[in-house]
Amino acid sequence: MALTCPSCGESNGDTATMCGMCGAVLKRGAEPQAAIPATAGARAGAPAPRPAPRPAPMAPPPSGAPTPRVSAPTQQRRELVYVGFWMRFLALLIDGLVLGVILTPLSILNGAGMVMNMFSPSGGFDPTQIGTQVLFFMPTVVSAIYEICMQATPLGATVGMLAIGARLSDNSGNLPTFGMIFGRYLIKSGLVAVAMFIMKILGITMLLGIVGLLAFIYYVANCIVIGTNEYKQGIHDQMADTFVIRRT
Repeated sequence: MALTCPSCGESNGDTATMCGMCGAVLKRGAEPQAAIPATAGARAGAPAPRPAPRPAPMAPPPSGAPTPRVSAPTQQRRELVYVGFWMRFLALLIDGLVLGVILTPLSILNGAGMVMNMFSPSGGFDPTQIGTQVLFFMPTVVSAIYEICMQATPLGATVGMLAIGARLSDNSGNLPTFGMIFGRYLIKSGLVAVAMFIMKILGITMLLGIVGLLAFIYYVANCIVIGTNEYKQGIHDQMADTFVIRRT
């Protein structure tokens, strides 16, 4: 059996110990190594492609470094549940019933004053005029005290708001300050009532209708804003930066 030189591939006799072509030592059973075919597109002598470097791992932030996050008021706003127009209207009706019970004794006193005036001598004490002025302005005073004081308590709500499971809050979900509550009521009802009372005292009755019409337009616009606003805020809520939210 011919022996093949492992170096040059020359065939030699089966008894040869050295290759007759290159002189390499022949070993029985040695076979030439098969050439490894080059891969497609690879060139002889070309360096092997290097693997793509792995991205370096991100280093953790240093201890104590602030992490970016959504601001607290914005995050709180996303988590709060806001009370819409119809539920707030229901709370207003309930508060109206409560105020009606409170104001009934004042109406009785005013009626009693009018009866007494009928039997008083001419030119004497006239409780009718005083009773009329008190009855005109007293509902606004009582309503302001009731709403402001109830919302300034830890409950943060009037009786009507408690009945529907709502309360007043600031932009972080906390109870608003007394100044925010007072300003909210003043914008909502106080300015109109004070203006009408002053004009009635001064006898400028011809402007009462105009002020009443402007107040009606404001209340209608306020209802529309509450119904269409993302956070269910009225005009007075936006100016005072307050919200009516569900109690948790």
